[in-house]
Amino acid sequence: MVYLKFLNIDSDYEQSKYVIIPAPMDIGSSWGVGSRFGPSSIIETSRYMDLYDMDLDLALDSIYTMEEIEPTIEMTKNLDLVESAVSEVLSHGKVPVLIGGDHSISIASAKASFLHGAHIYIAIDAHADLYDEYNGSKLSHACVTRRILDLPVEKAILIGVRTMGLEEVDIARRDGRVAIVRSSSDLGILDSLKGEKAHLSFDVDVMDPSIIPCVGCPEPGGISYRDAIAILRAIFEKVDVISMDFVEFSPCQGRKDDAFTVAKLIYKSILMHYMSHFY
Repeated sequence: MVYLKFLNIDSDYEQSKYVIIPAPMDIGSSWGVGSRFGPSSIIETSRYMDLYDMDLDLALDSIYTMEEIEPTIEMTKNLDLVESAVSEVLSHGKVPVLIGGDHSISIASAKASFLHGAHIYIAIDAHADLYDEYNGSKLSHACVTRRILDLPVEKAILIGVRTMGLEEVDIARRDGRVAIVRSSSDLGILDSLKGEKAHLSFDVDVMDPSIIPCVGCPEPGGISYRDAIAILRAIFEKVDVISMDFVEFSPCQGRKDDAFTVAKLIYKSILMHYMSHFY
């Protein structure tokens, strides 16, 4: 079967350090749907990106793209499929880069990461996702961090949160494992995690809606593209990220710049991770 490859890189799996895992699943969404089209849109637009990054003075072709995980109508089955795919990549000593899809898939990717030695969860997100249940589901994208707190996680660092429900505020105050980081000036918390293994989740709704307007749950305000790069760089320089995911992008009809921006963020994340871990 012929399928599109991230950045149009036709790399061999065995020789690649990074593995793109497309997960077109959005049944965990509570409001706007369409993030199931995110992976294909991001990968399609990435084929028109330049491989050389001027900011980092680096290009990398050690990236393999898996075929899409075929979704089912059952949430638990979908999460099992994601966990299995991420775990397999980790078992081969590679870095899985999961592209969603709604944020609920991060429950599975984080679980796989924890089974392979991680114990820190870092989310860059407009929302805390600390609801125990949302719209009758404990696996909603609004419950991601809460479900991860059910796992053997030592710290959940939530960066960029700008809205919370009362239930979420209560959990954040009572559970000492949760740390809310409102701005990049508060990233000193990463100093205490230097070298710790972590799973990183980037929910694109953390970006200002003028940059990425089409997401599952848009929220006014948000960070700039440059802010996002600075935050990601700080994380990769301090923490040993062994897996990552990028979620909640729903392609806007008639636009290409938003998908291109997300693709660029993913590639820059890979490059910055490479510079911190292998360069």
